[in-house]
Amino acid sequence: MYISLKIVSKVMHEVTYSWNQFVIVLNKVIFKVIKEHKEEVLADMRKSMNKKDLEATNLEDLEVEVDVNFFRKKLLPSIH
Repeated sequence: MYISLKIVSKVMHEVTYSWNQFVIVLNKVIFKVIKEHKEEVLADMRKSMNKKDLEATNLEDLEVEVDVNFFRKKLLPSIH
């Protein structure tokens, strides 16, 4: 993706991110998308859990499965 971005920027005579800036932006997007995914999973869990179990669930400690569908439907469109 980074190489494609650089090639397009040269053709269009526009300034792009350096590699370090690109990685920082990419990390922020990934963390944001994963946080949103965790919030969705937690909302689904709220429907099936009682209040005592739900209070023990912390968003930061929640582990979610990141599979091919997650990459296809959420992560790649967000990065694009």
